[in-house]
Amino acid sequence: MVKKNLVFEEIDSTSELNRKTMIMDDPYVSSITKKQSILWLSILLVMIICMVVVGGMTRLTDSGLSIVEWKPITGILFPLTNEQWIIEFEKYKLIPEFSLVNSDMTMPEFKNIFFWEWGHRQLGRAIGLVWIIGFSWLAIKRQIPAGWPRKFLLLGFLIGLQGAIGWWMVYSGLMPEMTDVASYRLATHLGMAFCIVGLILWFILSLRLTVESVMVSRRSRDKKLYFYMKVYLFALFLQILLGALVAGIDAGTAYTDWPLMAGDFFPSEYWAFEGVFYNLLESPAAVQFNHRMSAYFLLIVGVLTLSYSRKNPINFLKYSHALLFVTLFLQIVLGIVTVTYGAPYQIAIVHQLLALVLWLLAVWVFFETAYPRRQILT
Repeated sequence: MVKKNLVFEEIDSTSELNRKTMIMDDPYVSSITKKQSILWLSILLVMIICMVVVGGMTRLTDSGLSIVEWKPITGILFPLTNEQWIIEFEKYKLIPEFSLVNSDMTMPEFKNIFFWEWGHRQLGRAIGLVWIIGFSWLAIKRQIPAGWPRKFLLLGFLIGLQGAIGWWMVYSGLMPEMTDVASYRLATHLGMAFCIVGLILWFILSLRLTVESVMVSRRSRDKKLYFYMKVYLFALFLQILLGALVAGIDAGTAYTDWPLMAGDFFPSEYWAFEGVFYNLLESPAAVQFNHRMSAYFLLIVGVLTLSYSRKNPINFLKYSHALLFVTLFLQIVLGIVTVTYGAPYQIAIVHQLLALVLWLLAVWVFFETAYPRRQILT
């Protein structure tokens, strides 16, 4: 017959179950394991931010198709001899981008675009290696916080998937009559990168909280402001994807006037191609117009979110939303400048970098809205 314990009956502190529970609940042990995980995730976050910047420069300098093969191991080394450089250059000469666009390219020019793509791939390899080493070390030392192994494994899966998407993107540019990668594949690649950095930041912020603070924060959550931020993140992510489509077909250089497009609000060449799919992804007029309209929608959402946040009694949350709106406004202004100057790469890369800053800031403000910190009364 199973013995029933009374409600206040003392449990044997030497039992195996109780010892495990004590270890997991020990604030000191929990703090150490969380700090190690946060450090590892922070390194990954910085590396992926650098990856996005280098990827942007690779795209803006038209370097993405300079390496026409995917060699996970041997591709670590770049050509070391003149003969090896000639072999790589001859491979590049076989793809449409060379014959249709860069037929007069010299070896020094090829080396320049080669190193942008090579550096981008090396960063990708390094990120994967840092994830493997960090996760393995935490697992061997049993330092992964309770409930987090699956989350860390999900992160590793997404990083690996991102590498596969990267090659899927590059491969599209090697097809007959293609001089660039497919814009929708570029948007998928960039969108996944933003998802990964957002997820890592969310993990870092979550690890800083205790169970008690989470429960208290949820009770004081402003549900309406929380909903506004959900809409805000959706609108911002959509804007980022549309921006990737603009970059994918160089649509930023097609119309350089603002607020009109070639003198019209709605460009006459919006439906320049046959089929809705081709127009939404390949028509410079359609792609840039959609990007502009999405920006206006995002600005409206930003204004509404800021206005409602002013009613929140937590001052820190007010300041956070104000900072988010200022960053959004600066990004929109920079977008207008980018278009009116014909999207030179010096301005375009800053525009992309600020988009990443805005995205991370929005994730952080969303987290603060979801789990508002307690206000200290003075």
